[in-house]
Amino acid sequence: MGLGAAWFWPNVSNRRFAQNAIQEAFWAAVFVSGLTVAFTVILLLRSDETDFAQVGFLNSALFGGLAFGIYRRSRVAAISAFVLFAGEAIYQLATTGPAGLVLRGLIALALFHGVRGTIAYHRFPVLPANLPSIEQSFQTVRQAPPRPEKDL
Repeated sequence: MGLGAAWFWPNVSNRRFAQNAIQEAFWAAVFVSGLTVAFTVILLLRSDETDFAQVGFLNSALFGGLAFGIYRRSRVAAISAFVLFAGEAIYQLATTGPAGLVLRGLIALALFHGVRGTIAYHRFPVLPANLPSIEQSFQTVRQAPPRPEKDL
């Protein structure tokens, strides 16, 4: 599977790959939140319409909260972010036309990967509580006494 195919439909068959898909959705939601704030500030500075600015800031805060939920591996947050963004993209497509369709499609795809990743992540068995970290494993190897060599 090539790099493009791996990004277009990532494998979520193990815990690490599912976490990668979740991180992708997290950063997509953070990007949407930041972009919404930027456009809302521009709209606020260019016109006297403050009603749209309040909705924009509310939308940005909502996506920021959903990004935090995705970061915490919440299936509800991942599904909500995807549905909300897809609904907004469809509404914008219907009202303003196909401008920005590629960017909206890529973001929606990243959020959908988060849905797949969070669902797959919760299907894996829970890790044992006393599982040592990688750092602890290396410290144990470093502290082990050298084994004596046998003369042949």
